[in-house]
Amino acid sequence: DYMGIESVVAHEYFHNWTGNRITCRDWFQLTLKEGLTVYRDQEFSADMNSRAVKRLADVRVLKEIQFTEDAGPMAHPIQPDSYIEINNFYTATVYNKGAEIIRMMATLAGRDGFRAGTDLYFTRHDGQAVTTEAFIKSIEDGSKTDLSQFRNWYHQAGTPWVEAGRMKEVRPNVYELTLRQHCRPTPESAEKRPFVIPIRFGLIDAKTGAPLQFSIFGICENTFETVLPFKTNSAQFEIHCESTGIPSLLREFSAPVILNYPYTESEKQAIFLADSDPYNRYEAGQSLLESVILQSATTNTVFIPESIIECIRRLVTDTTLDPAFAALSLQLPSLNRLLDASKGFPITELDVGRKAVYAELGQQLLQPLLDRYNALSKPTVYEPNALQIGQRRLKNTILQIIVDANPHLSELATKQFRTAENMTDQLAALSVLSASPSDARSECLEAFYQQWRDESLIMNKWLSVQSTAPSGKVLDTVNQLLTHPTYDALNPNKFRALVGGFSHNLPYFHAADGSGYRWVASRLIELDPHNPQIAARIAGAFQKAGQCDPARQTLIDAQLDRILNTNSISRNLYEVVSKIKQR
Repeated sequence: DYMGIESVVAHEYFHNWTGNRITCRDWFQLTLKEGLTVYRDQEFSADMNSRAVKRLADVRVLKEIQFTEDAGPMAHPIQPDSYIEINNFYTATVYNKGAEIIRMMATLAGRDGFRAGTDLYFTRHDGQAVTTEAFIKSIEDGSKTDLSQFRNWYHQAGTPWVEAGRMKEVRPNVYELTLRQHCRPTPESAEKRPFVIPIRFGLIDAKTGAPLQFSIFGICENTFETVLPFKTNSAQFEIHCESTGIPSLLREFSAPVILNYPYTESEKQAIFLADSDPYNRYEAGQSLLESVILQSATTNTVFIPESIIECIRRLVTDTTLDPAFAALSLQLPSLNRLLDASKGFPITELDVGRKAVYAELGQQLLQPLLDRYNALSKPTVYEPNALQIGQRRLKNTILQIIVDANPHLSELATKQFRTAENMTDQLAALSVLSASPSDARSECLEAFYQQWRDESLIMNKWLSVQSTAPSGKVLDTVNQLLTHPTYDALNPNKFRALVGGFSHNLPYFHAADGSGYRWVASRLIELDPHNPQIAARIAGAFQKAGQCDPARQTLIDAQLDRILNTNSISRNLYEVVSKIKQR
C-alpha cells in the first residue's frame, strides 16, 4: 500500500506537465496523458524501490488484465476511434499498454534521444491541447528516430504473437534466429500491418548461466545485450558467438507481446537459476511450474521433477537474492495464466491441480521453508523501505505455502496475526487463515473487525480477504456480508472489495452450477442505476467467457442476457456487456 500510494502521488504530480500544462485535444487522445504518465510513475517507482520487482509487477498487471482485454470483445487500440461512453475507455489498454508503447519508444530512441524528444515536446506544446501525434513527432525530431511504422501500435488493437524458431548453427560459430509475428483479428481490423517490436536479446552459457559475448552484423559488435529491430512479418538474424548459448529473448519484457520459443526444460532451468535478466528468470520459473500444474490437472496426479524442486529450494534458501523477487518467483502461475495456456480446460480442475502442486512443494520443502520463515520473523524495527517490504513479502508468501500444504501448522498464522506489529503481517496472516476450517479463522476475523471497525478503508480489506478466500463456502460468506453493518453497496470501494473481489476469485466465480455468475449479475443490476461506471468496470469479469468451456459459456450468456434485458440499463453497462455477448 505504501508503495502504491507513493506511485499514485507521483502519477498525479507528473500530470502537472503530462496532462495539465499539455493536455488532450479530445477524448480520443486519452492515452497521450495517461499512457505517458503511467510510464513516468513506473520509472519513478522503479528508482525509489526495486527496479526488477517493479518491472515484474507491471508486467503481471499487463498480462493478467490488459492481455485479457486485448484477447476479447473489448479489444481496442490505445487510441480508439469510437466509443459509446468515455468512462469505459479508462482501461488497462489506454493506461498500461499505453505505457508499454511509450517504453518501446524510449528503447528505440535511446535514453538520451528520448530525453531530447520529451524536452522538445514540453517546449513546443506548453499550454496547448494536442494529439498523440504531437508527442510522437517530438520524439522523432528530438531523437532523430523514424517512428512512421511504429504508429501502428496506436491504431491497431490486439496482442502480437512472436514465434521464434530454434536458434541453429548455419556455419562455424554463426547461429541463425528466425522471428515471425502475427496478430489475431480484433473489432477494428481483421488484417494487421506489421508492428515494430524491439526484442531485447542476450545469450547465456547453457552450463553456467554466464552471459556470452556476441555480434550481429549491422546491429552490434562484441556485446552482451542488444535490441533486435523486428519490423516485418518475419526476419532472420545471424548471431556470431564462439560457443553455443541459450537465447535470452524479450529481456525486461521489451515489448507487450506473447513470445514463443521452443526452450527445453533444462534450458528453462538454466535461465531460471542464472540469467542476469530478472524478467526472463521469473518467466522461466513460471513456465516450468505451469507445465507441472497442467500435467497435474490433466492426470489427477502430482509429479514435480527433482530438478524443479531443487530450483525452488534455491529460491527459498538463497539469502543473497532480492527477497521481493524471491517472493514473486515462489508464487505459482495464476489461474488466469493457466486458463489462457490450457485453452478452455475447466477452471475447477486447474484450481485443484494448482493447489496440489503447491501442497507437494510445501511438504517436500517444509524444513527449508520453516527455517527461512523463522529467520525472516525475527523482531525488527518496522520501516516501509524496499528491503523490509521485500522481506515481509517473502515471509508471508512462505507462510501461505507452509499452511496450505500443512494445515496442522495453521497455528503459525494464528500466532503471527496475534503478535503482528504492522498491518502487512496482520493482514497476511488473516488471509492465510481465510480458508481454514479451524475456529481460529472466525476468531481472527472478528478480532480484526473489532480492532479496525472504525477505519472504513481498513474494513475494505476485511471484506476483500473474505471475498477472495479460496474456500468452498465463499459464496455463502459474501451473501451474508451484504447485510453486514460495514458494507455499503453504494460505496464504490466497498462494492469493489466485496463484489469485485469475488468476481476475481476465479474458481468460485466460475462455479460449475453458475451460482457465481448469477450472484455477480444480480449485484451489477442493483448497482447500475446508482453507479453505472463501477457496474461497467466490474462487468469486465465476464470477459473470460470466450476462454471457458462450452457449459460455462452458456451459463455466462444467460446472465449477460439477463443484464441486457434489465429496464433502463445504463450506457456504460450496456456497452461492456453487449460487446462481451458479441464475442
